[in-house]
Amino acid sequence: MNIIKAYRTLQNASFEKGNEEAIMKIVVTGDSGFGTKLVNQLRKHGHQVIAGTSQRKQLTARSKPMLAMAFFIISILTTNSTLAAQTAVTPKVQETITTLMSKDLAGFPDKEVLMYTVDFPAGYSSPVHRHNAQVSVYELEGSVVMQVRGGKKVTLRPGQSFYEGPDDIHVVSRNASSTSSAKFLVFLIHKKGDPLVIPAK
Repeated sequence: MNIIKAYRTLQNASFEKGNEEAIMKIVVTGDSGFGTKLVNQLRKHGHQVIAGTSQRKQLTARSKPMLAMAFFIISILTTNSTLAAQTAVTPKVQETITTLMSKDLAGFPDKEVLMYTVDFPAGYSSPVHRHNAQVSVYELEGSVVMQVRGGKKVTLRPGQSFYEGPDDIHVVSRNASSTSSAKFLVFLIHKKGDPLVIPAK
């Protein structure tokens, strides 16, 4: 069965008084002889007739560029998301310091005594540093590896201790485990106002 779709468009019709003529633009789809005869008749009467495609073909033809554009947009968004994920700055895991006590050192007005705990996340390692202080460490949970420059590397387990002098450079301070956290107690004596940790090379 021939399918005919006609879309009436008013072309060059002024609709002025006395002018009621309008030209129809006809889109004919189908391939039967009836369609050919109709086209000839319409053209004979001065109407504009153009060849059309079936609705399914029109939809297919229109869908292809739309699908291509959709895939193009999705690929751009995916690429941008991947690049953003790759370039995003991953927050660095940090140690957690909890202050337990801070007191002036009797007889030394410019000194103070600090007591605090330090939690090392699994796999954490602190950069090389110094304290410019007398530091005593007591392991509470897990295990940590400690070493000052020129000294022996030691692994502390709960109940074990470590000492660091004012002139020592702390070259190794890390959690011995990559899966479990570690916690130790610090007893520190230093000059008031000085930072707890000073970067070193």
